Amino acid sequence: METGNEMIIASTSCKMVNFKHFEEEIFRNGLNIVEKGITCIEPDFTTIMYVVVE
Repeated sequence: METGNEMIIASTSCKMVNFKHFEEEIFRNGLNIVEKGITCIEPDFTTIMYVVVE
């Protein structure tokens, strides 16, 4: 994935899970993880997990 590009994302309701369960749900739905990490969306969410899927 190229850096510095803008990406439009779909937002969702708050769901508290760990990375293990997050990844299992993604794979169970037939998606592949391209990138994952932890970031923030200020001022509402100081810490969030994210994944880019295909």
